[in-house]
Amino acid sequence: MTETTTRARGATEMPVYMRRNEFDPVPELTALRDGPRVAKVRTAFGMDVWAVTRHEDVREVLSDAGTFSNTLGMARMAMMDDLSDAERARMRAGNLLAFDPPDHTRLRRMLTAEFTIRRMRRLEPRIHEIVAEHLDAMEAKRPTSRCPCRRW
Repeated sequence: MTETTTRARGATEMPVYMRRNEFDPVPELTALRDGPRVAKVRTAFGMDVWAVTRHEDVREVLSDAGTFSNTLGMARMAMMDDLSDAERARMRAGNLLAFDPPDHTRLRRMLTAEFTIRRMRRLEPRIHEIVAEHLDAMEAKRPTSRCPCRRW
């Protein structure tokens, strides 16, 4: 097995599957893909999971909910003593990845219409507004320099 979350000065680093070198995966993730078929990694929530990095293996895992159930992870979270029932329910709510077919399929179908290109384009003005607000807030925190990424 490969442990892919390391500690630096007492802090947990981002899990290897979330790290990037600009738009490319970090070398450690490339090594996982080119090495073992699966590797044990620690999530940002401190849970150990199996990372599947090859396309064919990912397709197999995603198409076999009987063997690779999403609800098993939720059951494991239910055993966390430090979470209340309300906190566990809140973590699962709205998370399609917490469900297996047919529930996942039913929920996904209900949401499909909200993710059309036409709907996304209608959201674009609001997205620009939110980004502009955040850029303004960032700029206000650094009054001596202007944000070079500002385009609006």
